[in-house]
Amino acid sequence: MADFLPKIHYCDSLNAIVVMDYYPDFQETNHVTREENIILAMGKCISRLITRITGIHVTDIHDDNVRDKNGNAVIIDWGY
Repeated sequence: MADFLPKIHYCDSLNAIVVMDYYPDFQETNHVTREENIILAMGKCISRLITRITGIHVTDIHDDNVRDKNGNAVIIDWGY
């Protein structure tokens, strides 16, 4: 899961100071909107987390397979 966490060089929790690498914001790429790129990236993160916890490889998490359940996200397509 380290791929999804920032590299932290310095942390002072008393003064709320964190120094980490710079990570640019998502951009539009190849006719895919910025928002779609964010959703795809989060899907990769969630897929890897599910695999780590359950051992089940889920690779189809994207905006069409995440729905609203009382204000929370629910993954509806588990046809891994």
